[in-house]
Amino acid sequence: MVRVANDWPEFLPKLLFAAGVAIWIFWLIVRRKGGAGDPSCGACGYLVIGLTTRICPECGNDLSDVGIRMPGEARPMPRALRAFLFTLVYWALAAIIWPAIEPMLPRWYSGTTSLEMSYPRSDAFHSAIAVASGSGWTEAVKFDHVDLTVVRSSTEARTLEIDIRPDDSRKLVAFSDEDEQSIVLRDVRDLTPDLVFGWMATFLKSDSSALRDEAASISAETIKLVSSDIQIQHTAPDHTPFRSLNFRQVAAIPMLPWRAIAPVALVGFMLWLIGIVVIYVRSGHIRETVHA
Repeated sequence: MVRVANDWPEFLPKLLFAAGVAIWIFWLIVRRKGGAGDPSCGACGYLVIGLTTRICPECGNDLSDVGIRMPGEARPMPRALRAFLFTLVYWALAAIIWPAIEPMLPRWYSGTTSLEMSYPRSDAFHSAIAVASGSGWTEAVKFDHVDLTVVRSSTEARTLEIDIRPDDSRKLVAFSDEDEQSIVLRDVRDLTPDLVFGWMATFLKSDSSALRDEAASISAETIKLVSSDIQIQHTAPDHTPFRSLNFRQVAAIPMLPWRAIAPVALVGFMLWLIGIVVIYVRSGHIRETVHA
């Protein structure tokens, strides 16, 4: 993902655009007119009639670069200068019109919501925290990841990472004493009370009936948390084994991802490249030399 911000002053692209146009106009005004005589080198004016090479014998420039001035023609602009001015004006103009294009590009939204269940009646641990996160192309973010953390004390905690993937499922055979473990579920409703209890019991070294009731409550509240209806009302503390429930939701944050910018950037780059190719192909065309 990428956040696009205009870090440069707003006047800079306009200044570069104006500078490129001014240089081009200046060149049109001051370039010298060709004489009434024969074709000559665009750089030094050396007559090129009868030359069998593209290198000017007077100044050593490639006639493909500096061009050939025909009688009455103005001095051609060097190919490199033409390409430079085109690039300057093109990208300055792109920067000027970007603010009008950027709002039309799709946004990628990411959001989180969390529920802290504190002070269980069993006093076997301090709190259980479920944090659901997800992302998508609309503001109605679908949560597909949950971090379920049980805090026993200020220095002891265990986290269970849960990924919800409808097309994949891996069963966890047994829980261990590791600080972090992960499982994959096809549906959040597969987070059963028995699964939560087995994970908590391994950490807390307890299998009391009170802990089983708390595990069932954690399972139910986590399923509600991940529900697509983020406005769902959670059970009041009076109806749970916890003395405190703290629900917190973070609004979906829009971001402009590279996959939205890439097509626009690619089209812009291809148009610029076509312009450069046209400049070099036209400048590289040499008229047939005129024989006396």
